[in-house]
Amino acid sequence: MLWYAFIFGYLVYFCFKDTKVYLFTMTTIVIGEILCFVFYYFYQTTVTRPDLHGNGVFTMLLEQIYQKDNPYNCFPSIHVLTTYAIMLASLQIKRKHIINTLLIHVLGTLIILSTLFTKQHVFLDVAASMLIVSVIYSLLAMVFSTQILVKKQRKKAVWKKNSKQQNCCPIYQIPKMKNCRTR
Repeated sequence: MLWYAFIFGYLVYFCFKDTKVYLFTMTTIVIGEILCFVFYYFYQTTVTRPDLHGNGVFTMLLEQIYQKDNPYNCFPSIHVLTTYAIMLASLQIKRKHIINTLLIHVLGTLIILSTLFTKQHVFLDVAASMLIVSVIYSLLAMVFSTQILVKKQRKKAVWKKNSKQQNCCPIYQIPKMKNCRTR
């Protein structure tokens, strides 16, 4: 339950705080989940769950989790994939409060650990998900940084071309003077 609120809440936060980080995160999650579903299609995995004994509140909660979440399609873990993507994306948000940073990383770590402690996943599921997110994140960062570099070079070339043709200051579009700002 906490996982849904965590993912939804922070995606909304990213959307309003920094749209580029939001789009980057959504792209990472979508590509990661597609890879997971392809893997599930060809190689389904299961996790054997222990028998539950007792009548306590936590035993009843765990029974509810086991009833609602089937023990197959465990490798790699989508819970970990999305949580780790949010945690990585939060590092890109500038000017956020320290409490927000701590909250993202503490809750994210607890969600990831809870998948292990509730016997929903094994360590290999968690490690594979984190590796997938890291690889996708790195590849997307290379692609986006290359696109940004190309756009900057194009702007610079257009700026030089316009400033030579028009013989005016390209920033303010006024005739060139001695104090005209240039790049």
